[in-house]
Amino acid sequence: MLFKDLKSKLKNNLPRNKFSRGVSFLVGGNISSLFATLLAAPILTRLYEPKDFANLAIYISCVALVNVISGLRYELAIPIADNQNDANNLTFLSFLINILISIIFGFIAWPILLYNPFFSLPFQFYILCTLGILSGGFYKTIRYWAIRNKKFPEIASNRFQQIILTILIQLLCYKFGGAGLIYGNLFGFIFAAFALINSLYKIFDLGVIRINNLIEVGVSYRRFPFYSSFSGLSSTAGLRLPPILFSHFFGPLNTGLYALSDRIMTLPMSLIGASIAQVFRIHGLDAKKEGNLTRLVNNLHFVLAQFSLPIMALILLTGPDLFGLIFGAKWRESGAIASILSPWVYLALLTSPLSSLFGINKQEKKSFRFHLITLITRLLAIALGIKSGDFMTTLIYFSVAGIITRIFLLYTLTEKYNNGILDILKPTYEAILPSVLILTPLLVYYSEVFSYSNFSYIICLSFTIIFLLFRIYSLRNLLERL
Repeated sequence: MLFKDLKSKLKNNLPRNKFSRGVSFLVGGNISSLFATLLAAPILTRLYEPKDFANLAIYISCVALVNVISGLRYELAIPIADNQNDANNLTFLSFLINILISIIFGFIAWPILLYNPFFSLPFQFYILCTLGILSGGFYKTIRYWAIRNKKFPEIASNRFQQIILTILIQLLCYKFGGAGLIYGNLFGFIFAAFALINSLYKIFDLGVIRINNLIEVGVSYRRFPFYSSFSGLSSTAGLRLPPILFSHFFGPLNTGLYALSDRIMTLPMSLIGASIAQVFRIHGLDAKKEGNLTRLVNNLHFVLAQFSLPIMALILLTGPDLFGLIFGAKWRESGAIASILSPWVYLALLTSPLSSLFGINKQEKKSFRFHLITLITRLLAIALGIKSGDFMTTLIYFSVAGIITRIFLLYTLTEKYNNGILDILKPTYEAILPSVLILTPLLVYYSEVFSYSNFSYIICLSFTIIFLLFRIYSLRNLLERL
């Protein structure tokens, strides 16, 4: 009885409009996942070495590069399909294509890569990659179908359970080295995929699945494999090729340091930014039909800036000290890497959810061109860095390339809904004062008012984190503006 009353009170405290309510469910669940990941990270960094995180980064990169096209991007059409029958057929079609592509890579592509000197990895690694592609493909497909049907509580709960299982396996399998991290990631996705399918299959109408219907939706939504596949591949390659290239040219130690900073820095983007984007993809279409898309875009831009800037400013200010304290002294350099990447990650957090506007406005060609330019720019930046022979210089080039392309993307996405460049920058400069206030304790610490010591740093950091958590909590009120 007490539990039911508490549940009822929590539901009553959620935002009332549909967009804000959907975001609240997904962001709330994903913030729990974010905290669980951050709490486990200091233990994992003491159980595993940087080279182990390098192995995990290479595994995730290989799986992600295939996974992004494993359903030929038909899963993106599921939330915005014209009717429920089309959505069901698109879901089933995506499942079939995922299975086919997993088989192709399992029996053809991986054996070829096995004998490529650029990829000096054991055979077992490719078996795990194949299972990762299949489970990851199933998971993203059923997740989009759940979003279509507004099953946001189920998605949030499933994501949290996945993270907890991943962490538990990684903690228990530390004696296996880098393989333990991979096992956790893989079995977390396998569990998440089948748990979500098991909880939702009863409301899936198999009766509408026919071969002619599958062909019809495949043709009707062909713009997704033709344009979104290349766009998604270009975007994912820009994010996932660097660990592979870093491992080859700079070794596993540097790759592992980069992998931890990348993992921590992109957590808000992958958990919270992705959740907002998925809800925005559905309700943006409704807002466009009702003539409210401009208001929704500008308010979402404001919320994203208020959420993202304080976090990235914290990393920029105190990255090495923060990583050294939390993850151990051997990871201080990873904090320096995080500081270098933080301006780019801030812009990525702003633009990642807003990128759904390409789909809402049916601008898949424009999306593909942008992501192709981004990929080329990042590869050129890495090539310049490799030529310099210095890993940190390479990361500076890489971050600058990301900043330039993300500024261009932000302008491209929002110019239509604003009155010039000052309006586009307004959410960012409105977030500066709250960010400075949040960081005041640390700014006082670095101004040498206190003597430099772990104790004084921890005190100032604690106050900063408390202020930051209050600001994140206020995101609930900001969501009411959407």
